[in-house]
Amino acid sequence: MKKTTFLLAIICLLSSAIYGDDAKATGLPEFIGDEEMTLIGEIYIQGHEYDLTTTNISGEFMRPGGTKSIAIEGNYAYVSYTGGRDEYGNGGFKIVNISDKTNPQLVGEYKSRFGCYARDLVKKDDFIYLAQNCANMDIVDISDVQNPKLVGTYEEMNPWYIAGKDNYLFLGSLNNGLSILDLNDPINPVSVWTNANLSLPTIYGNKMFAFGSDRDKIYDVSDPKNPILLADLQKGTLNGLSVEKDNLLYTGTDKIKVIDIEDINNMSLIGQSYSSDIYVDGAIKNLVANKLFAFGSASGDQGSMGLFDISQPEMKLMGKYKLNNMVHDAKIKGDSLYLAEGPYLKIYDLTDFINMPSRDIIQDWFDQQANYTGNTPLVERLKGKILLQVEAHGEAWYVNPGSGKRIYMKDGDVAYGMMRNLGLGITNADLEKIPIGFEDKFECLDSDGDGLCNKLEDSLGTDINNSDSDGDNTSDGDEIKNNSNPLGDGSLNYNSTIATRLKGKILLQVEAHGEAWYVNPDNGKRYYMPDGPSAYQIMRYLSLGITNQDLDNIEIEN
Repeated sequence: MKKTTFLLAIICLLSSAIYGDDAKATGLPEFIGDEEMTLIGEIYIQGHEYDLTTTNISGEFMRPGGTKSIAIEGNYAYVSYTGGRDEYGNGGFKIVNISDKTNPQLVGEYKSRFGCYARDLVKKDDFIYLAQNCANMDIVDISDVQNPKLVGTYEEMNPWYIAGKDNYLFLGSLNNGLSILDLNDPINPVSVWTNANLSLPTIYGNKMFAFGSDRDKIYDVSDPKNPILLADLQKGTLNGLSVEKDNLLYTGTDKIKVIDIEDINNMSLIGQSYSSDIYVDGAIKNLVANKLFAFGSASGDQGSMGLFDISQPEMKLMGKYKLNNMVHDAKIKGDSLYLAEGPYLKIYDLTDFINMPSRDIIQDWFDQQANYTGNTPLVERLKGKILLQVEAHGEAWYVNPGSGKRIYMKDGDVAYGMMRNLGLGITNADLEKIPIGFEDKFECLDSDGDGLCNKLEDSLGTDINNSDSDGDNTSDGDEIKNNSNPLGDGSLNYNSTIATRLKGKILLQVEAHGEAWYVNPDNGKRYYMPDGPSAYQIMRYLSLGITNQDLDNIEIEN
């Protein structure tokens, strides 16, 4: 097995990096330290390595061609490809058996009919829908993976990008814009909606984010036949593919922007990465365990891959890696990452990255709040936060939001007792207006496997032995993540004004048994704190690294 090294950012002088403009002016810092990601398998698909020395018969540098898009289901990966300039028209897709990830095997192939580049593909049931840049969309029956057969076409010249939702396809074309296709008859798609000015659709839940030629748009596609316009945005707002998490939208190409879309009519840019040196025409397509993977080109046709921690709204670049070939697509399944890297399908083991505690990685905190002027005192910006001394032994401090002074938390039990003593009483009605937060990496007993700790479920009133307390076929954990009621119909009605006012505070339920909650100042969500071990995990995973020099500027409270 081969190993590649991800370089991790360890920044010591956080005072200037967090609050100054140096990071913006100088670009990304030099990295030290390392973390390994294991390449466990690869298979050649089509094309060749990037080569700036070899030319074809016309004297042009040979473009590498290679893999374009990946779909994964069960034991098979479906990989579209295109030939390089010296192999024009050699496009299609190949079917790879990945049941043994260390030894992937080619089992079937479909070649484009008209000498066209194959671009994107989507798998629906027993069919592959293949976009080709100089022809129509081909519909291929793959029920026999060894003998894929053309069974239909959709007449749309230069289809470029495809996304799927339920029984519909969202097809972006260079010629005719965006179409939504009904697949009730899978080999005879029917267009039910078009917009000539849109392309590159990204679907998350019931929202469609579409990059446009004149304006960018966000639609509600709960009913794909009748999309409802939610936002009409300036061109370039959704520049490229997007990922949505907790009402935050991560989008962009040369820079990754973080946009708060909780109020769709009053969206705001709250942060962005400063990574134009590695992401050009990048693709933000994967999200797992609060880690965001982004892919693009480092220079020419060479590739790049970056790993961001997005457990908090302020993004942290955990690592970057430059590749020999362009990465056009990536898919995550379980603990494995599948890359369409140059002429290869490569498979990496992500176990270490998925399990890596997000807050253990220290990097520049690019504070890009829209109302930040750079003049707010340090103490004011840190009220309610939990701080870890990165230049010592990880000592934890809580900055009292009332006094602005720091309080030492020796361990979880001390933190629990101290934070309860600082608690502010709150009624159940007001508490229910604050979003519920939980982290997948919290270690706790979860009897029904719904992602919610038993003690959190006890507090919420859900059944610790039933992953779907209200029997609506959606787990309690998924309902909480999607702001749905786990105990009945409807949504959880939150009030952002109350949540914002109580950021950083400890709340005690005065109408119950004094249950304690910590409102994370970064995302305005409340985290249940029933005991010392839970307080320790909050200290570990929801904290912010700080240097001794900056910490010395905060007065100690007895």
